[in-house]
Amino acid sequence: MKEKDQTLVVTAVQTCARCQSFLQPLHRPLAKTTLARFFNHVAQADTFTLLGERFSLFIDECMRWKLTDLLKDATFQTLLRVLLVGWFRFFGPFKYLVVDQESALAGGECAALCDKFSINRIVTGSDPAGARMAARHTATGLAEKHIDLMRHTMLKAYADMLEAGLPVELSDLAQECSMAHNILLTFNGVSPVAGVTGHFMTCMIMKMSH
Repeated sequence: MKEKDQTLVVTAVQTCARCQSFLQPLHRPLAKTTLARFFNHVAQADTFTLLGERFSLFIDECMRWKLTDLLKDATFQTLLRVLLVGWFRFFGPFKYLVVDQESALAGGECAALCDKFSINRIVTGSDPAGARMAARHTATGLAEKHIDLMRHTMLKAYADMLEAGLPVELSDLAQECSMAHNILLTFNGVSPVAGVTGHFMTCMIMKMSH
């Protein structure tokens, strides 16, 4: 994205009433991550609750490509369906999967799935507050940070849709906001969609807007 275009984006965000209503104070994030060498090498997974519903988030550590979807129930089969349809169908299984020890992905069913697809599962998490040693920060910090981003994006989009009187399907809302992050966010000058597919979708969107 050119410097002029970046300035226009910053100005648009600063003058957007909806964005400013969800503005939060800046802070120094504490995140721990491993060193992924290529796309689909290491992925992190976690779940979160928003608008009274449960959602899952999978994110690749190298390219920051993410998948978010609604979980209609708390069963592992529902989580498995999201993973198979939204990730494995297009990219295949990852080499390593980092999950929180309190996640549904830390159970025996996920262990069997990882054995089937030759995935090395890493179950991790922070120590309890009363532990003998000082509590460590969770190793799924990348997923947790992007969950915060997803929450803000989904809430702003949800508020705009309600204001416009549009019907809201939470599954579509999660998937669209997730794809918007893949297209618009940049890491070291490269968006996730450009790093994974080789297509610079931001250029196409700007041409369509004109």
